[in-house]
Amino acid sequence: MNDIMYQFAFTQNKVLIDIETLTKENKHENEYICLSCGEKLVPKLGNTKAHHFAHYPDNNNFCSRETYLHYLGKIIFYRQYNECIEKKVPFNIEYEFEKECRCYYKKYKKSCIYLSKEIYNIAEYFPQIKYQKKEDGFIPDLLLIDKQNKDKLFIEIFVTHSISEEKMNSGNRIIEISIKDEKDINPIVQKFLSFKDPMIKFYNFQKKILEGNCAGQCKVKNKVLYVDNDGCINTEELTLSELENLNIKEYYFLQEKDVVDNDFIKMFSLKCSKKKIQVKNCNLCKYHMPDKFKQKKDQPIFCKLQSFICSSFEAEDCKSFNWYY
Repeated sequence: MNDIMYQFAFTQNKVLIDIETLTKENKHENEYICLSCGEKLVPKLGNTKAHHFAHYPDNNNFCSRETYLHYLGKIIFYRQYNECIEKKVPFNIEYEFEKECRCYYKKYKKSCIYLSKEIYNIAEYFPQIKYQKKEDGFIPDLLLIDKQNKDKLFIEIFVTHSISEEKMNSGNRIIEISIKDEKDINPIVQKFLSFKDPMIKFYNFQKKILEGNCAGQCKVKNKVLYVDNDGCINTEELTLSELENLNIKEYYFLQEKDVVDNDFIKMFSLKCSKKKIQVKNCNLCKYHMPDKFKQKKDQPIFCKLQSFICSSFEAEDCKSFNWYY
């Protein structure tokens, strides 16, 4: 006896029926057929269990819920997508693309690479859908094709077996929709597939970094070492637009490998000095000398005038500071 409960079934005319659309009055108007095994089903509209289609008690055929869910996902997608094409209704996907803005590239030789959420109506771009049509050596569950028959998109329904590594690495754009229960078809019914949904995966969608323009409102922070208008050295995480709006004399974009210790600050200070940029830093003061005893790592300077150790930034508030370089 097969006791699997199904929410959907075919009528004798191959019309897909949701059990929730039936009533006790109209439930006998059609015959109902199992999507998985093709045998007849009976609608159950009782008050104890959830409404469902079930096999007749004397049915001993093997019926797989996994096959049912896989077939259901393909049918629902095919019919919903065809309806979008015919009625010119959007079938949207939401994906996060990597974009590059070169708004400040000319000045800073640095672009802003950021993630941007985009919504696309794939029914407009891919106005053709084929059921299990071979493409590029693979047979996707559903194949979407553009107007010129050049660009393709694979739709895969994942119940128990995810797509193969070979297919994943083929370079073909793929949307994999995981279906473990009937409720998982809701994104297909709603005609909206999002990268934020853990049941939906996108493969090979980003072929290259797209051209973007954040209109001067940069989103990506850069770690910057800079000299402000008062001659003080600062380290701060800034967007390119924030850097542009600061009144600074010199700057350097810090790299991951950079260790901002006193030697690094001294090198930066000397570089500024050679450009005739006055920097208030003890490394440039005539009274400074390295602390030969190296008592404290964050206080590498010995002041000969006042006989104490300090950080190189002590110069910013020191009245005795005197440029040596």
